[in-house]
Amino acid sequence: MRARGIAFAVSSLPLGSVALAIATAITIVASASASAEVGQLRISRGFGVHYLPLYVMEEKRLLQKRALAAGLDGVEVEYLLIDGGNHINDAVLARS
Repeated sequence: MRARGIAFAVSSLPLGSVALAIATAITIVASASASAEVGQLRISRGFGVHYLPLYVMEEKRLLQKRALAAGLDGVEVEYLLIDGGNHINDAVLARS
């Protein structure tokens, strides 16, 4: 049986890893309020359908809504378009 179209590609995404990524991002946002120094969350993403959950999160502002519901007002979320693991590692190490 052969699947066609983007619907198959999206439905084959591992939901457990998407949920883990969202939970990790929310944890980072929650810990930012405890230090009161960090008000920004940067999320790197690249090209491809496997980044689709991050594009949806950005478009619907899901992290901002979740942070506001948790009582964390004023959290700035920045989505960076960085493709390739080595470039992401360089950005993390440079703290940019």
